[in-house]
Amino acid sequence: MFFGKASCRVVLVMVLLLFSVYSFSQYINIQSGNYDSPSCWSGNVKPVDTWKTIKIIGNTTITKDGDFYWDPAVFVDGTLYVNGKCSAGYGGMSINGLLTVSETFSGNLTAGSNSIVNIASLTSGTFDVKSGSILTVLNGSCTLSSQAYIRSGGTVVVYGDFNLQSNISIDAGGTLVVYGNFNAIDNWGMDISGNIVVKGDFSVSNGNISNNGNVVVGGDFTHGGGGFGGTNSNNFYIVNPDAVINAPNWVKDSTGDIDDFQENEGGNSNLIDWVGNVIPDALPAFKWVGGASAIWEDPNNWESKKCPDANKNVSISVSEGKNAPVITGSASMKNLSIVNGALTVKPGAKVTVEGNIQVTAPGALVIEHDLGSQPASFIHRGISTGDVSVRVTYPLLARNWYQGHPVATNRDSYTSKGTFSIWSFAHLADKEEWTVVANNAVMTDLTQAFVVNNGTGAIQTVEHTGALASGSPSFTLIPDAKYRWNLVANPFNGYLDPSKLDFSSIDKTIWYRTVKDLKYNFVTYNEKENITVPADADKLIAPMQAFWVRVESPGQLEFKNSALVHPTASNPIMKSSSVSDRDVLYLELRNDKTSDQMAIACRLSGSTTFGSGDSEKRLSSGVIPNLYSLKGGKTTAIDIQPEMPAAEGVALGYSI
Repeated sequence: MFFGKASCRVVLVMVLLLFSVYSFSQYINIQSGNYDSPSCWSGNVKPVDTWKTIKIIGNTTITKDGDFYWDPAVFVDGTLYVNGKCSAGYGGMSINGLLTVSETFSGNLTAGSNSIVNIASLTSGTFDVKSGSILTVLNGSCTLSSQAYIRSGGTVVVYGDFNLQSNISIDAGGTLVVYGNFNAIDNWGMDISGNIVVKGDFSVSNGNISNNGNVVVGGDFTHGGGGFGGTNSNNFYIVNPDAVINAPNWVKDSTGDIDDFQENEGGNSNLIDWVGNVIPDALPAFKWVGGASAIWEDPNNWESKKCPDANKNVSISVSEGKNAPVITGSASMKNLSIVNGALTVKPGAKVTVEGNIQVTAPGALVIEHDLGSQPASFIHRGISTGDVSVRVTYPLLARNWYQGHPVATNRDSYTSKGTFSIWSFAHLADKEEWTVVANNAVMTDLTQAFVVNNGTGAIQTVEHTGALASGSPSFTLIPDAKYRWNLVANPFNGYLDPSKLDFSSIDKTIWYRTVKDLKYNFVTYNEKENITVPADADKLIAPMQAFWVRVESPGQLEFKNSALVHPTASNPIMKSSSVSDRDVLYLELRNDKTSDQMAIACRLSGSTTFGSGDSEKRLSSGVIPNLYSLKGGKTTAIDIQPEMPAAEGVALGYSI
């Protein structure tokens, strides 16, 4: 067919008209920003016409404050944050980027290839999760009322219950993970060619497991007597030996146990990893062999030829002639059991045990703290049973160490360990008092702080033996109208985040002794403003570290093991978006012996009179200079001023 010039113009006009109609029927954002801001949308018009579709382009982020509902289709190639409920209408939502919903989602959801969807709960509707995509239901349950799909390479993780009211198809290579219970109710069906892992109970009737499919259940199993077929000991595993099975029409071989799972799925690493994450107690512990070396991170030292992670149980039983494990770097595990040989954690190592510790003689756990270089950072969240040895090495330095107890029971009394002097801190009505503690005395309060002096100045090691502190040990705060200082100590062998302490009964400040240029002075940390003086001081409270608080009212100061962190430059506590070097003025006073610092910051919450955001100065003695501001009759180490006019000033004080 031949087109002349006039015909070309007609065709061009028709194409332009079609393009215009399409573009005018869709809202497209042009930049990142708030959903309700017109400047974020093409034509400076935010979405209002409910017959148009919405598209969020790639490399942009749109935030919707409040609930979001749109009846036509919504296409997210970039990022959409919904701070509220989200509901998709007849057009559904297609995600090829990132969707985050802080509350419930309902409607039809398609997670395109390599997309990420995080929602609090799914109340009704369906999903279609493509290859490489992850849909995570973070808090509540997931209820499907329409046909759903998990394609090969797609993953759905539900941290609550999974309720199936319709059909679901899981392709080979697709995975459904449920941390709650799996309930199939009303009219539904399943075609399982991929994997399902359920931590809780599994209740079904209809459906089918194909030759490539697997179901692993950590709780009880109920079968309603329908057409749930294809199940046998090679693909349907109930790994809890105490599970209640209510399936009257099934034969014995319709299910497998944990032994069948290990025998059949040895090469299915993806499924093994998910079972280890979701039902960690079902799998046997990672066993230390120690045939290659003492290095924890060497996979050749483990029976499985893989190193454990935070979701794996670990068992240490060192055979004769084999190497006992030593951790010098980082290590994480679920539960730890030691029955033979010793696991040694060296100074500077970072170890996390998410669950419980069981040490059974002749097994041993040894944690080493070198006060001259760096303590170990050992965190455990569960219960410690059996004796643990905590070795504290005092360096070649005759000085006082302000510290606490590294174990909860059977604490070492420093007897026969060299020359040490020990003082406990006493609270009196108008002053502090230090009392000499006999070397054979054992202080019983786990959070009680004391001072140890390495009298000889030689390198000495004291071994403390007992169970580690667990849970939330507390210290009884003693207030007084005149003198309110209390000395307490970190009872854990990990680093304590001071911002996670309960400051309801104390000033929002802690002080602890440190040594600079071989002289004692104080580090001051202000929790309210997240400021530390000196500026380069570490905010974290080291293992066994003692520190002072000022008591405002009677109460208990709890030390929760959930507040423990490992020291790292990237740790969020080390930096703050609201505080930087540009926000704080640090002043320093030096003499020929040592130096002292104070800080002044300007905040909207600041005041020219002493307030809750300020930190008093705890004065050092001797040749150490003291620098402070004078505010409301108090010496102040951290002074939070208002945004002050140029004519205002800050009164400074010092002593030398």
